[in-house]
Amino acid sequence: MDLNSKITNKAALIWAIADKITGVYKPHEYGKVILPLTVIKRFDSILEETKSDVLAAFEKCRDMDNDIMRNEILTKASGHPFYNTSKYTLRTLLDDPDHIDDNFASYINAFSPNVCEIIEKFEFAKDELPKMREYGLLFTVLQEFGTEKADMHPSRVSDIEMGYIFEELIRKFSESYNEEAGQHYTPREVIELMVHILLNFDNAMLSSKEARTIYDPACGTGGAQVLMSVNAINGIKGGLGASYANGIIAEFSAEVSADSAPRPNPQKIEILSDFKFNPYLSSKAFMVPAILVFLISLIGGILAALNIVSEKELGTMEQMNVAPVSKTMFIASKLFPVWIIGMAILSAGIILAYAVYGLLPKGSFLLIYLFAAIYLTAFTAFGLVVSNISSSAQQAILVFIFFIMIFLLMSGIFTPLSSMPAWAQNMTLLNPMRYIVEAIRAIYLKGATFSDLLPQFLAICAFSIALNIYAVASFKRSSN
Repeated sequence: MDLNSKITNKAALIWAIADKITGVYKPHEYGKVILPLTVIKRFDSILEETKSDVLAAFEKCRDMDNDIMRNEILTKASGHPFYNTSKYTLRTLLDDPDHIDDNFASYINAFSPNVCEIIEKFEFAKDELPKMREYGLLFTVLQEFGTEKADMHPSRVSDIEMGYIFEELIRKFSESYNEEAGQHYTPREVIELMVHILLNFDNAMLSSKEARTIYDPACGTGGAQVLMSVNAINGIKGGLGASYANGIIAEFSAEVSADSAPRPNPQKIEILSDFKFNPYLSSKAFMVPAILVFLISLIGGILAALNIVSEKELGTMEQMNVAPVSKTMFIASKLFPVWIIGMAILSAGIILAYAVYGLLPKGSFLLIYLFAAIYLTAFTAFGLVVSNISSSAQQAILVFIFFIMIFLLMSGIFTPLSSMPAWAQNMTLLNPMRYIVEAIRAIYLKGATFSDLLPQFLAICAFSIALNIYAVASFKRSSN
């Protein structure tokens, strides 16, 4: 007989015991008796061989005050992490049918605390024993559990078989409620899949001594659900990644199910996708914050690039030579109006983003303006450097467009940084636009705080200081 047939037949034989309680219990109530007694029978069968050793040990430590020490002595005597100190077994309880109700109650209370906790979850002693006592059912039912049909000795029913038998009993119980068995337990295939995923995709865990906990949010509610959380800031990339991952997990789960021991009515694994930060995979939510950065970079940079060179073309640099202001003050007076225009463009862009696309940042508006203010001081200084080294407005514009195209393509606005080759990713570290794009997107979609964006803030500040120093140093009060 193959394993699948053995499990089905064994579960059917155990479930047939429910015929003895028909009339008192309705079909959908059978599980309230059969399931807890199946668990008790399994414990009883396991402890049967070391029963005498446990009773001898219990006599020696009965009066011991240290519960922990007594528990260790009794578990050592039983050879298992649980025990029962009652003189009865399910078989010997039948020798005294007149007192079987009281003796059985004493018997289940004599289990070790960990087993008692399991039995208490069934609420069998509280709800069903009084009812069975009233109708005189306990002796008949225990008599049936003592027959060969309910034999659960570990030498004849392995742990894996016992697990499948119990799952089949749950399925039968659930059918009477028109529920699925997966509503009450997580199938072994799902558990094995989760462990395989954890071991195969978490190399850090294999090389460390850390303990990892797997949280199964579907336990007891769906039974066969795997939640996949996807970073969907980039909607297109997140959607494609989720699709590929769904295929991989589905194929992998099929392999696990095929390799596992057969079981009746296997559960199908349902993969649930949770798209973080951009639940509707909207490309607008991804692109609009980046376009705001591009606008303030383009307008602010070009205006700054045309600033000094226009003075050269108009021949007014000689008038600047006799003005009683320092180079730093002169540069600041040139950049401040551009900075104001850039902040105004940012404000207009935020308003349009809301009016046209309904987009509002999940984070702080003040944080957006803080980053934009520092970034504009850096990028306008870059434009001024271009203006300082250019001899005409046409040359300044061409040089600026050359550099801003590089900044744009290497910023992650259109191409994810992770998709670039390693050398290109290293080059983006020298691009100030990269850091402001990361920051604005994180504020808009993630609701990032200042502490989350501290590395980007420090990088933008460094660029601002360096470019402004170079802008002042490269400025010459000459029309040449």
